[in-house]
Amino acid sequence: ETKKNLEDGLKYCEKGIELARNEVTKPSGIKPVYIDDEQWKDSRKTSLGVILDTYANIQNELGKKKEALNSFEEATILTNGDYLEMNESYVSLLFELNQIEKAKIKAEEFISKGKSTNKIEEIFNNAFLKLGGSKEELNKQLGKIDESANKKMIEKLKNSILNKPAPQFTLKDLKGNSVSLNDFKGKTVIVDFWATWCGPCLQSFPIMQKAIDKFEKGKNVKFLFVNTWERVDDKLKNATEFIVKNKYPFHVLLDDQNEVIENYGVEGIPTKFIIDKKGNIRFKSVGLEGSENEILAELDQMITMVQ
Repeated sequence: ETKKNLEDGLKYCEKGIELARNEVTKPSGIKPVYIDDEQWKDSRKTSLGVILDTYANIQNELGKKKEALNSFEEATILTNGDYLEMNESYVSLLFELNQIEKAKIKAEEFISKGKSTNKIEEIFNNAFLKLGGSKEELNKQLGKIDESANKKMIEKLKNSILNKPAPQFTLKDLKGNSVSLNDFKGKTVIVDFWATWCGPCLQSFPIMQKAIDKFEKGKNVKFLFVNTWERVDDKLKNATEFIVKNKYPFHVLLDDQNEVIENYGVEGIPTKFIIDKKGNIRFKSVGLEGSENEILAELDQMITMVQ
């Protein structure tokens, strides 16, 4: 990230790739009891893919573009396209190296699977037009992709819907008021766990601001942003300064003892819970996946399905 000692970084990555490849075929550790054999194998493939992604970024920075492209391609396959920034790097390099047709195909694949970014969508548009398509044809194609992606999203949500009581909590907000989950019985509540040091959390905030503007007014929806896992002494000051500086209109609660996040069984942030009007968790959303439009569409669908 600092662009320093890249040649050394390349060597470390090569050793890491060697070790990770061995782990995929001949694991040295013992399978954790809470996952099955297939999940364990996938986790080892993901580890290899993540190292290959780092390797590809270094290769790209050093001007080894074709080698980087191969590394990115293998990384996206190993990780099943689950890392959006990795997908973006791969498609961007395809386009940069004038592999326009392949850039278009891969971009469309990521978009239709809901694993794209705004940049990937932009590259798809540019590739489509560069290959001779008209704007009218592009709009039709985008409509088909959106329809396909929407069907897949709905099917995915139907398969992941939950129905279990949400752990109750009472926390202080930034103004010192006590706020309980029970205060919003009868509303759909989105509880968003975040921290000021969490990059994906901060990347999601401009989108979450739009989500508040879109869903809180007139839809009987409430967003609660639970600040947690902070590494500072004055957590109230830390969160307040961040919110004020960025002018976010969020209702922030302080989980300064990290008790609520533990009760909810959160393993990584950002994690969002969609809680229905009866106080039951219906969806759990981990991380930041998709473009802005995809994230808002998924949130809209989740809210619609539980109301």
